[in-house]
Amino acid sequence: MVLQVRGRRLPSCPETLDDFFSENPEVGVANLLLTEMEHTQMWREQVLFIKQRQQATSDYRENT
Repeated sequence: MVLQVRGRRLPSCPETLDDFFSENPEVGVANLLLTEMEHTQMWREQVLFIKQRQQATSDYRENT
């Protein structure tokens, strides 16, 4: 497994998530910015489309 943060490869996997976030604070900041965004309402058809795409991608990966 290769861990990459902002184009920088990590030499090893940190022992805990706390270690990871303390060594890579930009990931925590980006996560907070993402989770603070206002939620966008989606119609049922859009959600179904996304789920169908996820399933198709999963099926493709299993069969290749």
